[in-house]
Amino acid sequence: VEGVLNFRDFGGYPVRDGRIVRWEHLYRSGKLNAITERGKRQLLALGVSRTIDLRNAGEAEREPTPAIDLVERAHCPVFAGQIPPEEVARRWKLYTEGGDPGFAEAYMIICESATSSYAQYLRHILLTKEPIVVHCTAGKDRTGVFAALLLKFLEVDEDLIVRDYSLTESMLFWSDQELRDLVEASKGLINMEGVKDLLASRPGALRLFFMKFAETYGTVQQYYEVALGLSKTELAELKDFLVLQPPFSYPPFQNLVTRY
Repeated sequence: VEGVLNFRDFGGYPVRDGRIVRWEHLYRSGKLNAITERGKRQLLALGVSRTIDLRNAGEAEREPTPAIDLVERAHCPVFAGQIPPEEVARRWKLYTEGGDPGFAEAYMIICESATSSYAQYLRHILLTKEPIVVHCTAGKDRTGVFAALLLKFLEVDEDLIVRDYSLTESMLFWSDQELRDLVEASKGLINMEGVKDLLASRPGALRLFFMKFAETYGTVQQYYEVALGLSKTELAELKDFLVLQPPFSYPPFQNLVTRY
């Protein structure tokens, strides 16, 4: 989609028993503030009826999503309210100095904070049953954690989920000026090398996160029920809608990466 960073479909993956995750329905991306008029038409051509913005209020105000005819925007921030400066600093350091364990810890913080926003998104899927775009700033961490958990809930193989997560690093085409802006936004907490670490999507980080997640929450089904408050009926309906039985009229998995 023109003007949108890291836009892609995260459906189409095989699950158990020869089924497949619904294709051309689950879209993820980075911020939409620079979407062009052509990009807007592309969204409409995909049938997108709603965008889910996981950014906090400050991010959304600084780089607002423009109005798109026939597309509703739902603001569902992962981190709501004012975040203390010391907590901001701690999170920056997890991403830029903590390696894979730092990313895994940061993703656990996202899981703790995102219960309301993730629940809203899942219910939007059930409500509209139309294509939806979920995004944050880069479409990597808040969005990436959501996508990884949903694919795991739908019983996609972990190796494929990790592969999908790793795609992000090759799709983040940040200009030198954008990287400098990130350094400046950190208010001295990170340098240019730290920014490069921040934008990484290493397989080991997600695998370690999955281990920590299982220790804390058990299964994704349990997390959705206990932490997000979704009912067993809602989750069964969600899975029935998002997992398709053969035969399919969808592109096979091997075309998934090359299509983008």
